[in-house]
Amino acid sequence: MRPGLLTGPSVIAVLGRDVVVRLLEISRSGCLLESSHAMPAGTIAALAIEIDGREYSDDVRVSRSQLLA
Repeated sequence: MRPGLLTGPSVIAVLGRDVVVRLLEISRSGCLLESSHAMPAGTIAALAIEIDGREYSDDVRVSRSQLLA
């Protein structure tokens, strides 16, 4: 191992990326999004949407994912 490399259970990292999605449906219990990027079930993300000039954001978890041909 290289000197100075962090190790152990106290090391936590988060890798983020921006993914453009299209909002198809929304309700109190969830939403349906469309994206050109695959997102496996269980993926956790921060979703930000602008509707009529107001921005809404929330943490989301992908519950189902389907590849469309």
